[in-house]
Amino acid sequence: MSGAFTGNIVALREVRQFREALSITEEENKTVNLRNTPEGFQWDEPGGPLIVEIDVPARAKELVAELLVKMDEADGLTMEHIDLFDLFVPDDSANGDHPGAGLPDEEVINADA
Repeated sequence: MSGAFTGNIVALREVRQFREALSITEEENKTVNLRNTPEGFQWDEPGGPLIVEIDVPARAKELVAELLVKMDEADGLTMEHIDLFDLFVPDDSANGDHPGAGLPDEEVINADA
């Protein structure tokens, strides 16, 4: 979901806060040694994958879902959006045939870094 997000100041601040929560911290970077190579991003997994819990506020989920639905309606989704769409968009939000369950309020997502 690249590109500029537009909205009111409250929504913009919420998006910024959510993006910051998704970013890798300096401590996490030291642990996994994240680096950009000609082949793409690479990292080490000492002792297994780094599991990060991210609290997704209800409003952030709504904003992500709204943007994904708009992208879907404009045929702007790619294969990379499928898992994200299934996670954030409830069954009845897009074309009436979406199989994803969406997230309940204040869900915590476990993400492999």
